[in-house]
Amino acid sequence: MGRHIAGLAVLASVFMLPLSLGAQSRYATAGKAQTDAELRGETFFNKTCFLCHNPTGQTKEVGVAVTDLVGLFKRPGVTEEYVRMRIQEGIPRRMPAYKYTFKPEQLDRIIAYLRIR
Repeated sequence: MGRHIAGLAVLASVFMLPLSLGAQSRYATAGKAQTDAELRGETFFNKTCFLCHNPTGQTKEVGVAVTDLVGLFKRPGVTEEYVRMRIQEGIPRRMPAYKYTFKPEQLDRIIAYLRIR
């Protein structure tokens, strides 16, 4: 009888293992670029936006006013349209306008990345 119970316990743990691993991997990848647009957006962001939007002390040395964009889409009132407009039009004396610099697909990728950041 003890062997039978032990066997059932092992069998149950084998069936439960994939469920727990799935939950771990889902949480482990939260905030990490996964889709093609997110990956390309992350690369483009790091190449074009990171100097002014990184939360390190390096920007203070350069004299740039930093706006940390982590959790941007969780802030009240922040929508895709708002972010797109801010990037295209800029912010006077704080951020240049990129409406003539970024192509629409580049802007889409940055926004896809900012959604998960």
